[in-house]
Amino acid sequence: MIRTEVVDLLRADAATCARVRRDVLAVQQQVYRSVEGCAESAAQRVARYVDGMMDTARYHRFARVVLCYDGTRAVACGMGTAEVVTTAGRQVEVVRGGTNVVESHRAGGLVSTLTLRLVSAYLRRYAWSPHPRYYLGHCMSPVTYHVVARRASNLHPSPTPCSPEIAETYAALVGHGPRPVREVVGSRVDARTEAWLARSDSPHVRYFLSANPRFRGGWALPLLVRLDTETFARSLHRSLCSRLRRWISVARAWL
Repeated sequence: MIRTEVVDLLRADAATCARVRRDVLAVQQQVYRSVEGCAESAAQRVARYVDGMMDTARYHRFARVVLCYDGTRAVACGMGTAEVVTTAGRQVEVVRGGTNVVESHRAGGLVSTLTLRLVSAYLRRYAWSPHPRYYLGHCMSPVTYHVVARRASNLHPSPTPCSPEIAETYAALVGHGPRPVREVVGSRVDARTEAWLARSDSPHVRYFLSANPRFRGGWALPLLVRLDTETFARSLHRSLCSRLRRWISVARAWL
């Protein structure tokens, strides 16, 4: 039985934050691997990333962690933060975050669970913002890019042209145009994922593979998503539908 816990880092005590950090690291260290030729190991890079995401002095607007447990073992985690920054002469709200699931539990619909919990927690706190909102992330997987593209109404870079506004914001926040950047960790791509990639006809998967062919070697594609009403609605709808299909599948197995 999977148990889910949502932690507000802005309200959690030191002991809870330490436990959450330990469990998030346990998940991410199983998901990422070290890249040959990099001085920093995957464990060091993951710890630096997690500590940065848990920096509540910086992310004092919103900072949440969602953990999924199978018994006492952490098997999935999601992290989400938000901050207001000034870029290209205007204030924008930048949301960061991601989800990770260990290989043994990737068929259990946990990505949808994590996404739904993070998005709903954010919208409960900030249903409206006076600033344009964007999601900014480094995407290391064509599967992740495919999932994001299905939920986003305005994604850059993508196979379809974007608005001048999002292209300008992308360049200001990322520091350059669309191109892969070197990370010091690589994604673990299992046989099931490789088989799915080989048969997928998704234009977004094809685009990611052409734009970032070295993703297995620790290269990531920075991406920017305009967080508007349509994107939030798509994300919640697809996450709910995924969970519903999972519940129906489980119910049929018991019949």
